[in-house]
Amino acid sequence: MIGRHQGGLDHLRKMSVTLFSYLEEPFSSIRNYQQALKTNTYLREQNVLLLDELSRLRSADQENKRLRQLLEFSRESSLNLYPVQIIGKKLDPVSSSLTVDAGAKQGIESGMPLVGAEGLAGKIILTSQGYSQVMPFSNTLFKVSAKLQNSNAYGIVSWDSNSIYELQLNIFRKPLMSIPAK
Repeated sequence: MIGRHQGGLDHLRKMSVTLFSYLEEPFSSIRNYQQALKTNTYLREQNVLLLDELSRLRSADQENKRLRQLLEFSRESSLNLYPVQIIGKKLDPVSSSLTVDAGAKQGIESGMPLVGAEGLAGKIILTSQGYSQVMPFSNTLFKVSAKLQNSNAYGIVSWDSNSIYELQLNIFRKPLMSIPAK
């Protein structure tokens, strides 16, 4: 009946399409609503994933900035620094040591400090042409001179003989050596 193109049936076909359109319209809104709910759920999931990715990217950006600062450490200092890489380590509570990839050829000498991003890491105890041995501050034999900022008192920082978990500062009453101010 719908496929035929005759005059009387044309009017009936128009009426049936109109009637079905009126009946189908509320159901189409329900379908649109269900589709909107599905789309909304999908978009919420995508939003959570994108927020997570944004958080990871911000964290990576902060890490990149920190690493860039570390790489430019020697360029930002007025001190004469030489970057080294630790190529060997012996870690034991009594006699730990590190080996670095710079030596006398690069101007490294015994007694020089090894400095990291967070401060003093140890001191050079032995050098060869291309390598040096370092006594890290975690070695129980490590000692270094120090000066308290508030009182200007001098002393030596060393490991406590009773505990390998505490450093102590032995303060001198008078400085070991006085340097005249210029």
